[in-house]
Amino acid sequence: MYFQNLILLFNFIAFCSVVSLKNDQFCEKDEKTGLCKESQEDEEGPCWYSDPEIKAEDSDKSEHRKKEFGKLYMIDGVKIRHEQEIPLNDRSYKLITRAMVPPVFEIPNFLDDHEIENILLQANEYGLFSSRAKGGLTPKDLFKASEVAGKSAGAAGDFYNWDMDENDVIDMNDVLRWNKFYNFLVMNESDVHEMFKAVGGSEFDDELITREEFETLNTQGLEDYINQMIREHPRFRQRYSEQVWLPFDKVYSRVLHNVRERVVQLTQLPRKLVYEGEQLQVVKYGPYGHYNSHHDTETHRRKDKPCCHHTDFETVKKYGKCRICRFITIMIYLNDVEEGGETAFPAADNSTYEDQNLRVRGNEALPDLLNLSHYCHSANLVITPKKGTAIMWYNHWIDPKTGWLGERIEQSLHGGCDVIKGEKWIGNIWLTAPYADSVDKPSMYFSEQDYKQAQELYGHEN
Repeated sequence: MYFQNLILLFNFIAFCSVVSLKNDQFCEKDEKTGLCKESQEDEEGPCWYSDPEIKAEDSDKSEHRKKEFGKLYMIDGVKIRHEQEIPLNDRSYKLITRAMVPPVFEIPNFLDDHEIENILLQANEYGLFSSRAKGGLTPKDLFKASEVAGKSAGAAGDFYNWDMDENDVIDMNDVLRWNKFYNFLVMNESDVHEMFKAVGGSEFDDELITREEFETLNTQGLEDYINQMIREHPRFRQRYSEQVWLPFDKVYSRVLHNVRERVVQLTQLPRKLVYEGEQLQVVKYGPYGHYNSHHDTETHRRKDKPCCHHTDFETVKKYGKCRICRFITIMIYLNDVEEGGETAFPAADNSTYEDQNLRVRGNEALPDLLNLSHYCHSANLVITPKKGTAIMWYNHWIDPKTGWLGERIEQSLHGGCDVIKGEKWIGNIWLTAPYADSVDKPSMYFSEQDYKQAQELYGHEN
C-alpha cells in the first residue's frame, strides 16, 4: 500500500500542484503515481511537486490567458425536476434539476462499473488517511486540555448554566440539554455516564448533582473532555471519514483522464479551466461516517486574500493566508449504501440565508441543521446515494460584470449524513476558477504536458 503518510494540508481543499512556483520548497514527485515521495504528518492535504519544465506564466500574458479561457458558464436548471439530455463522448447523459439555488443537478450513470472499479482499486492501492475539515481561512486550532482539574472559568463552571429546568438540582435531562445548548452536542445517556466517568469523581453516580456536590465537581475536566470529543470522537467530529487524492493525468490513469474530459463536455467550460481544477478526492465513510454541513468554497468578500490555488507552498501552509475558490463541485457515488449516507442541502432554495436560523442555541423545538448526524432529513434537499450517479452543483454565481467568479451561493451549504449500515464511497471533483482580478494567475494544479496531450487527443479548446 503506497503513501500512507501523504502530507495533509487542508481537507476540503486539495493542494497537489503540478506547476513550479516561486520557491523551491516542494517534495519530490514519484514518477509512477504522480504523488509526493515525502510527507509531513502534522499537515493535511497532498503536497505539491515541482516540475522544471513547467513555468508560471508571466504577467504580460494575461490577455492571452483571458482569450484561452473565455468566460465562466452555468447550466440553466430551468425548474426543479426538469430533465435535459447532454451528449458526452459517445452517448447522452440525463441531467435532472434537483434545486435552483444553488443549481443542483443529478446525473445518473455518470460512471460505469469498470470506471468505478478502477478508481476504487487505485484508492486502496495508494492508501487512505483520516480526513480533517479545514479551509484556507480556518484559524489554527489552539485548544490544549488543562493539566489541572478543578473549576472551569467558562460555562461549565456555573451551576445555573447546568440547571436548565431551574429546580436547584442537575439531573440527566439537564446534562443532555446543557450539552445541546452550549456545545451543539446531541448526547445519549450512555455518553453522559462515560463523560462523568472519564473526569473522575462520584457526584453523578446517582444521576443527581446538588449545589454542594457541584462545588467538588471537576468542571474543568468536563469542559476539556467535551472539547476533545468534538475534535476526535467519531460521532461528534465535524467530519469522520478517510480519503486519498488521485491524479487525473493520462500518464497515471487513462480512466481518470477520460472522466476529466467528460467533465469538460458536461460543464461546457474551456478545457484549460477544467485542467486547472484539483485532483480527484476519493472518500470512504464507515460506521458513523459523516460530514456535517459546510461550504466547499470560501467567502468572496475576503478580497485581501488570494485564492489558495493561486498561491505558493509557503503561503498555503499558513492558516488564514488564502481562500478556497471552487466554482463547481461534482460528487460521484461509488457504491450503493445499505442505509444512510445521504447528501443533504439544508438551505437549498431558501429565499434568504441566515446562519443563525440554521443553528438555534438552546431551542429544543428547532433542529440543528448543521448537525447532519441527527437532523439529516430536516434539510430542504436530501439525495440518496446510488452507485454511478453524480451530483453537480455551483458554489458561486458568475459575476455579471466580468463573467468570472462572483458571490458565493450561501445556499450551497451541504454535507453527508451518517452512514447507518455498511459503508459509503464517493469521488469529489472540484473545479477552481479565478476572480476577474486574478485571471492572469496560473493554478498550482495545472500540468502543461497533460493539457497538451489532451488537445492532441481530443482536439483544441471546446
